[in-house]
Amino acid sequence: MKNKTKFKVHIVSHTHWDRAWYLTFQQFRYRLVTLIDKLIDLLENNPEYRSFHLDGQTIVLEDYFEIKPEKTGKLKKLINKDKIVIGPWYVLHDEFLVSGESNVRNLIIGHKVGEKYGKISKVGYIPDSFGHISQLPQILKGFDLDNVIFTRGMGDELETLGTEFIWEAPDGSSVLAINQLNGYCNGAHIGYNKYWDSNKDEIKPDFNIALKQIEKELNELIEFANTEHILINNGCDHLHPQPELPEIIIYLNKSLPEFDFFHTDYQSYISEIKKHLDKLKTFRGELNSGKRHPVLNGVYSTRMYLKQMNHRCQIQLEKYAEPISVISWKLNCSEYPSAFLEKAWKLLLKNHPHDNICGCSIDQVHSEMVPVFKQVSEITGEIVKDYLSLISKNINSENKKDCIPIIIFNSLPFIRNEIINRIVPLPAEMESDFYEIVDENDETIPFYINNTFRLKMCDDFYDYFSYSHLENFREEFLRFINNNDNFIVSKNFPGEYYIVLDIAMLAKNIPAMGYKTFFIRKSEKPRRTEGDVSVNGNNIENKFLKVSVKSNGSFDVYFKDIQKHLRNIHIFEDTEDSGDEYDYSPSLRSETITSEDIQGKITVIENNPLCGRIESRFILNLPEGLEKDRKTRKKSLKKCSITTLISLKYNSPVIEIETNVNNNVEDHRLRAHFQIPVTCNYSISDAQFCTMKRKIKFEKKENWKHKPQGIKPQQNFCLIENEDLGMAVINRGIPEFEASNVKDGTEIALTLFRGVGWLSRNDLKSRPYHVGPMIETPEAQCKGILKFDYGLLFYKNPWIDNKVHKQALIFNCPLISIITSPSKGKLPPHYSFMEISSDETILSAFKKAENRKSIICRFYNISENNTETIIKFFFNIKECWKVNLKEERIEPMPIEGNKIYLTLPGNKIETLEII
Repeated sequence: MKNKTKFKVHIVSHTHWDRAWYLTFQQFRYRLVTLIDKLIDLLENNPEYRSFHLDGQTIVLEDYFEIKPEKTGKLKKLINKDKIVIGPWYVLHDEFLVSGESNVRNLIIGHKVGEKYGKISKVGYIPDSFGHISQLPQILKGFDLDNVIFTRGMGDELETLGTEFIWEAPDGSSVLAINQLNGYCNGAHIGYNKYWDSNKDEIKPDFNIALKQIEKELNELIEFANTEHILINNGCDHLHPQPELPEIIIYLNKSLPEFDFFHTDYQSYISEIKKHLDKLKTFRGELNSGKRHPVLNGVYSTRMYLKQMNHRCQIQLEKYAEPISVISWKLNCSEYPSAFLEKAWKLLLKNHPHDNICGCSIDQVHSEMVPVFKQVSEITGEIVKDYLSLISKNINSENKKDCIPIIIFNSLPFIRNEIINRIVPLPAEMESDFYEIVDENDETIPFYINNTFRLKMCDDFYDYFSYSHLENFREEFLRFINNNDNFIVSKNFPGEYYIVLDIAMLAKNIPAMGYKTFFIRKSEKPRRTEGDVSVNGNNIENKFLKVSVKSNGSFDVYFKDIQKHLRNIHIFEDTEDSGDEYDYSPSLRSETITSEDIQGKITVIENNPLCGRIESRFILNLPEGLEKDRKTRKKSLKKCSITTLISLKYNSPVIEIETNVNNNVEDHRLRAHFQIPVTCNYSISDAQFCTMKRKIKFEKKENWKHKPQGIKPQQNFCLIENEDLGMAVINRGIPEFEASNVKDGTEIALTLFRGVGWLSRNDLKSRPYHVGPMIETPEAQCKGILKFDYGLLFYKNPWIDNKVHKQALIFNCPLISIITSPSKGKLPPHYSFMEISSDETILSAFKKAENRKSIICRFYNISENNTETIIKFFFNIKECWKVNLKEERIEPMPIEGNKIYLTLPGNKIETLEII
């Protein structure tokens, strides 16, 4: 091998530690402890062994110290001497399947944990995630990380960019990006013909084999390198350090004098690349292509129940528990529950490693994730319940005699007017033929009683109704009453009893990031409920839309704003899935079954001026699974029942949809299709701190390792539009969609779930090679009752002008309410804690600072244009600081009374500290 340039070859020793994958966490942790014990011994006894990179995630330290706390001193010493490199992440996560805020908290907690033990690496190391979000450079820069090292995600841009380039976020923030061309294992097993078993110390490397391996690797790396510095990653999944590496390097330097080989670390390598920044080209956008490495997009819909649980936990933390805790703390109602919230975040992040949240591990791994999600919900649920109660007890509501206060909380920073459904328990003395709801000024509020129950008094009910603020409480209560009618008593019941009302009401002018008190009381006469919803046969109508529901779950829409009829919307499509946990794949002889010609049953569930709801029940006859050769679906069929609830509410342009599927078959994918009769060239979807605009048509790229696919990730919404018409699909925790041009227009297919039975296979039509061990995973078939919530919004102008993003937030963050007793408090009947003037400015975090007694507010501009925003607080601000994502102060911000004027460039993330 001859070269004019003398290349410097940086060999970095590391391990990549999947905490759980084809073994459970405890099984892998057992091996982790052995690895770190050996690593400490090696570094203490061999001064020639330069350093070891402990995979960029600090959670492995916690995992280790739970078993070996006595080794803390030794490990700290090695970390502070740069012999062991840790962080900066808490876990190595999947960026697309978690919220933007979760990406940030991962780094906050990663730094916090790592700093307890010593120096934190300033390398944005994320070697194995399945692609990378466009805002990652801006997130990294927020922690003073000016670089990223990654493997997956590059497409044809590799040919022009090379392996070192400048990566720009949508706001213009940039980092030095290093692509591990042949992966993070390109220097693993040096000196071995096959996989090196690190537990067999007696097997030594062959230096001649090492020479051939390195020569072969360098030939390819040099072709794509933009400098004379080359990176070799000496490690792989769960690999121990190679003790003989210093000797191998001496041999390589003697054998290849035209190269300089160094045993070094990633930071030293990056420092050398930085000297050549002027040579590097720039790339802007997400890295989610698979030319050389598979990005495994099928994980967006694998084990969908995990995605839904994760979404709920993120919402509970970000939109409820933290904001309500701040409000309670600043109103002197309580202390801020820092320890509980940090515990909830750490539990949630433990479910975010890519093998966990992606759903691509053995069944036991994912079974163990479910109780972790439940623990997060339990912590946040208790915080919200207690802190709402503490706030409510301080609200002055005693001026309304013979009333029961209903306090409605809004966790979003803008005023809201919405219909809420809730269960209202009343004492028996409030039993009446008629009721009314009023606000503090005695203005009558539209409401409707769906049903009235008399329940005999039971001690258990007191605590039961204390959870009535929960989003799904009404559904669970009605199911409970259905199954336990022995609690229902007649009017002549001699004992004590409750009156329980099932109501729909207009939550009118609920203050931004605040609350408003309403009062329910007996009335002498019936009140007419004002609203714009009507149900006539199978039609639901409000001032925006007329929806004609069909028995197969589909519907036609008359969009009044542009006087346009839209037909056959919401068709279900079921295809076989002969793939695995990583990728969807059709079979050789694909068969698609749709609901288009199915006949079912329609039932009106709710019919009042505030809400109309119609249910469709039907059966899809689906093949039981795949034939043994996996080339076609079985001929034997099973009845798969699907129930869809279509709702329209007063003054809302959103068609709300709830679909319940009894999944009793295997190896298939179910999607809901939404079509509009216009041609669209791009899809737009909600992403982490921005939106992503992607071409609908794509080239096939037959020479790619992982061929381009139409399925894409989303957060809260996706949409298609042209100058005449737009359609947005809003979702709760359903992260996969595909936009396609079809015969009569353009459609969005929302993947509800897919069921598969293997961790990895090598016979996929879409990917004919393994990406993991071939292990059966029957629980990934996702059998049982599956529930999905999503919505549909039509509009005529650009999505940003129609505030699609706000409708998606409203859909995902329902108003919550509690029933309380009249109290003589110091707080007014309504209160707003903070309000944002700009529709394009999204609040991402509202929390107490990590290390100071101040409030952290994180915003981002969802548009591509500069936005002028006024942030109004309803308390006196002493100081305001612009801080980075790590909450380090940058500069003071001017204050005008209780207002802050903020200019946000397009797609910019900004964090403020309020004192």
